Amino acid sequence: MSLNKKLLRALFALSTVLLTFTFSHAQVADTIRVNCGGPDYTDPSGRRWSADYGSSGGSSYSASDPITGTNMPDLFQTELWGDTQSAPFFYSFALPQKSYTVKLLFAEIYNPWCQTGSRAFNVDINGTPVLQNFDIFATAGACDAALVQQFTATPLNGNIQINFTNAGDLHPKISAIEITPATNTSISKKLNGEQSKISISNSNGGLSVQTQIEGPYTLELRNLQGKRIGQKHGFGFGLQSFTNLNPGLYLLTSRTSHQTVTRTISVVR
Repeated sequence: MSLNKKLLRALFALSTVLLTFTFSHAQVADTIRVNCGGPDYTDPSGRRWSADYGSSGGSSYSASDPITGTNMPDLFQTELWGDTQSAPFFYSFALPQKSYTVKLLFAEIYNPWCQTGSRAFNVDINGTPVLQNFDIFATAGACDAALVQQFTATPLNGNIQINFTNAGDLHPKISAIEITPATNTSISKKLNGEQSKISISNSNGGLSVQTQIEGPYTLELRNLQGKRIGQKHGFGFGLQSFTNLNPGLYLLTSRTSHQTVTRTISVVR
């Protein structure tokens, strides 16, 4: 075989390896960050948030008012929203089969609706309700205030689908979505340089919540229909317990002066 033929075969083999590697690398991507209704964005930590994709339905909207409670205001100044009373929308992402942390970012940036009851909607992930009659302004306590709701989920048929539907004909919306591989059962969120953390364990029909929060906090436990099961108030480091719970899924929300985080919790006997 001539030298030229050997060289051509070697180059072909190398290109095949590179193409295979590129294709495989694309297949195993397991992190999603989307700036809903907005353009590409790189946050202060150097993480890239893609321009809006993965959505079906909805319309984009943006506002330029300053956003409080975050060092990523650009993410909260754009949104995708349901633009008619009967038009829900959803996001769907193909992901490898494993457990994920899903963070939904919200802020009420439409000034005429900066009052309790102006906007309420439902959110489910792969058919499991995670937010019921969700009122951004009432939960955040202010207009133009960053709000993060956090849940766990696993793909169904290879996809995580997040559905936004009306509650009482009031328009749903979302500012940004982050989906990352779940690592443990702790809720950990860094905001404005302060670290808030709670660790959760469950056994015998109860939940134990270890708090490591700087300052006062509220823990609220609800069922998937939105009914409050229990509420705890505390300050700093400590242990809180919810007892006599029926087996099933619950929503545990931690609130501090700077953030609100919700996580789906499974209770077993």
